[in-house]
Amino acid sequence: MIKSEVMEIKKQFSPDRLCIVRAAGCYIGAEKGKAWRFSSPFYKIDEKEKHKYLSIYSKTLSGKNGEALLDISLSDGEEHEFLERLLKSELGDDTLNDILYDRIMEAYKGSNYYITAVCGKYDIPAKGTDKLKQGESDETYTYLLISVSPAKLSQPGLTYAGTEGEESVRLRITDWVIGAPDAGFLYPEFNERTSDHGEALSFLPKPELHPDFIGTVLGSKAPERIGTQKKAISEVIRSAAKNVPDQAETIERFYDALEEKAEEKDDERRTLLGKNEIAEALKKAGIDEQSVKEFEESTPDDLKIRKEAVVRPEHTEEPVPAAERAQDSADEKADGKKPIQIISKENIQLKCREIDGKKYFLIPAVSDVLLNGIIFRA
Repeated sequence: MIKSEVMEIKKQFSPDRLCIVRAAGCYIGAEKGKAWRFSSPFYKIDEKEKHKYLSIYSKTLSGKNGEALLDISLSDGEEHEFLERLLKSELGDDTLNDILYDRIMEAYKGSNYYITAVCGKYDIPAKGTDKLKQGESDETYTYLLISVSPAKLSQPGLTYAGTEGEESVRLRITDWVIGAPDAGFLYPEFNERTSDHGEALSFLPKPELHPDFIGTVLGSKAPERIGTQKKAISEVIRSAAKNVPDQAETIERFYDALEEKAEEKDDERRTLLGKNEIAEALKKAGIDEQSVKEFEESTPDDLKIRKEAVVRPEHTEEPVPAAERAQDSADEKADGKKPIQIISKENIQLKCREIDGKKYFLIPAVSDVLLNGIIFRA
């Protein structure tokens, strides 16, 4: 799903646009397991509680596409079939709801948390090419949104009880407070403003906390996140260009070629670059045939890189070790001055010259120079 589609569904979780048919939930306790369950038409929920639920649902569709939110292609397996049955039940079948809770309990790493699920029906308004609403809806998007929120024990303390005739200050009873969701998914996806039953949108802002969630609950492998893809692309060109004399220019040409490929395929949807496009970009950058061949042989054929991951590094020097950075920082604080860092392929000698009565440091323009992270071309 692209950002505008996510936002279109997210906007439905407001009191004035409410399209939720039914809600269900299960609180998981450390000792009791499924400690409490509920299933109810959403309109029957207390108004004050509704606002809290709507906040949870809205947050489950928050975050950056390609990072917290990931498009998951579903395989034709038992997990996919189960999602279809759950969708058709509209959360009205307690047996199916229990199966959902069991699968999340298997995948979610936590001891006290709340699983809540909603079924919604959104009448999709027709829109013209200018993206403005045109006429009544001719399709209904029926979906499930599942949210998992960790619970934290409230802090003990004193509280004032103001019941008339029984006023007092007493010890506050601690209880488990439901927090913001840190896992969930939307099924089916809302792609090109219609239902796409072949994909689900997962929500995992910190995937390291629940590494098995997507595989266990959705039965699919999660794609690499944009941040990981950026690093992978950077490593590809750094490795291929390590013995090239004009390394900085080679890297620039590589990213130029990749951006060209992304623009050619850009259709406002997810633009995915594959192994062939990356190999062509390496060739255009001037990488030798042997290095390109090594890349092709070591890279899986199903490699897919999102266009958002094609971000050239700010500079190309090797990272400074943490100990050196810490020492540099300490030195800067000690003398109140920030040192100038100069990186060049040539052995550069700084010279001091007086021009119009002022002294300047001069850098010979014998090659490209990296000055405090900025490349100056010779």
